[in-house]
Amino acid sequence: MKEFISKVGDKIRQMPKYEVGRSKRIRFQDYVVEYLGLKDLGKLKDRLEGQYFLDNSWKKICALEAVNEYLDLPEVDFKGLNLKDFQPSILIGEYQYTIICSEFGEFPILINENKSAYIVVYQKNELDYIIHGVITPKELEIPGVVEVSGLGTKVLKGIDKITMINEI
Repeated sequence: MKEFISKVGDKIRQMPKYEVGRSKRIRFQDYVVEYLGLKDLGKLKDRLEGQYFLDNSWKKICALEAVNEYLDLPEVDFKGLNLKDFQPSILIGEYQYTIICSEFGEFPILINENKSAYIVVYQKNELDYIIHGVITPKELEIPGVVEVSGLGTKVLKGIDKITMINEI
């Protein structure tokens, strides 16, 4: 976390914050239980992959919600989404931005193999999110911005190269 804070520490106060209501979390949990064809939330939480699916889907939905709210776009109707293949994205200007969300203090993981543009959001806890900004394919090509782990995962280490969302 020390390296993360050293790269974005002075900008954190300027980043837009987004807070989700608990009632929306409950509605989303109920939807996921229904979506997976389970009887209740307890059945979902009994299965490790079920809890992971819930948490991962929730993080993606909230990241998209945070960006939509910041850009004054309509709220997401998650009931119409295919959650198994859901990857949030949004068209702004010439770029289709893939929205990625990482835990606050951790470097974001890039998910597309192609040279995509990204909007980076951080999750502080299950209800609080921070929008950092955007990074384009051109910036991703700068040496040191993306590191490939031993497992082949692409990690966005150059978070200091992200353009703040309020600057686009």
